[in-house]
Amino acid sequence: MSVTHTITNSSEKDIARRAWESIWDDLGQEKGYTGFSCPLESFNESLAQTIASEYARSILDIFVERFAQVFSKNGFYDLFSSLLNADLPLKLAWSSDLGNLYKATRLGDEDHAMKSAAAFALMTGAKGFGGEWQFELSKPARFFWDDWALPACDKLTVVSSASNASIKLSLDGDQTQVRFVRSLNEWKCETPARAVRLPSIGSGRRRLVLLPKYAALDSGAFRDVDDAALALETFSPDLIEILTQALDLLEEHLPHYFDWVVRIIQRMAVLQSGRNVLHSGSPDNQYGTIFISDNFRVLSVAEMLIHEASHQYFELLNKLGPTVDPSHTKVYYSPAKRCDRPLSKILLAYHAFANIMLFYKGVAECGFADSSSAKFQNVLNDELRQLEQPLLKNDAILPIGRVLVEPLIERSVWQ
Repeated sequence: MSVTHTITNSSEKDIARRAWESIWDDLGQEKGYTGFSCPLESFNESLAQTIASEYARSILDIFVERFAQVFSKNGFYDLFSSLLNADLPLKLAWSSDLGNLYKATRLGDEDHAMKSAAAFALMTGAKGFGGEWQFELSKPARFFWDDWALPACDKLTVVSSASNASIKLSLDGDQTQVRFVRSLNEWKCETPARAVRLPSIGSGRRRLVLLPKYAALDSGAFRDVDDAALALETFSPDLIEILTQALDLLEEHLPHYFDWVVRIIQRMAVLQSGRNVLHSGSPDNQYGTIFISDNFRVLSVAEMLIHEASHQYFELLNKLGPTVDPSHTKVYYSPAKRCDRPLSKILLAYHAFANIMLFYKGVAECGFADSSSAKFQNVLNDELRQLEQPLLKNDAILPIGRVLVEPLIERSVWQ
């Protein structure tokens, strides 16, 4: 969601600013939104779900309208139309499958739209929205039911409810059936030889699903060819242990950052990058999905999770509107990128780095800092000092941008 008009003079700029202030007033008190700045602020779960649901509905509405004729040939139209009036949970409304609908809508490609619609329909079924539908693809594809990878197919028939599901798949005329039953908040496969459960860390609803390269590619997680080439096909026991230790560290000693991560991140790919490399990202429109490097330092893994979770919260609140006055074109130096960047990118970097600093302060207070922590904090401290300067008393920052960074500035995250 973005503003496309250009403001040409100061009078129009003042009118636009008053319009944005009015919109913010209609949304309610700013205090309810400060939880998007960092987990030390109170987080409004229902607000986050409302923002994600309204955004998802806007995508679904356009998607259904654009591909209505294609949908009339299967059960998608009724299913997607019903979702327009449903209360979508955060993990469905803010998901990579929703992001793929957005991409298909922009491309206008029917084959891509049908594949994305099938993937989203399967995910809605796994989230409890039952239904019956079937479809055919022009070429084979692989799909997922929750965190279960299904066999490749070119034809698919689904009958599901909140408690069970039957999925019939065909490939070149050969048919197979996969059945699932809901038990203890997760799906159990009654035909395990016909589906593969993706690996994960954590437990229950607080699991992070790990995407092997094939799953990341099948789900559309990668836009960058180089990142896709580096994605791990399998996860060694040693790597699983490091990932688990990072999540356990947050859950046991910094639970506010544990919630910050598992609330917004669902899936994660790992890139082969070297044991000491810090490299992470959130692919465009792949909401709830991130990638990190295969770093074997527990604190570095936790740092990357917090970094990318911060970007996800920033992006979610950004769906209400811009963080910076669209007419503001001045650029500012970013020590992270070592080049000049738009103010919106300075906001984004400060928001993530400030949360990382709060994490390392918490680590030190718990007695878990290692030999690298102090040196890293010194570097981060200097970068935050530089990033913060353009944010102070800058009238170009709109209310949405202010609630993302002002609580962090008030906490004096750098010294």
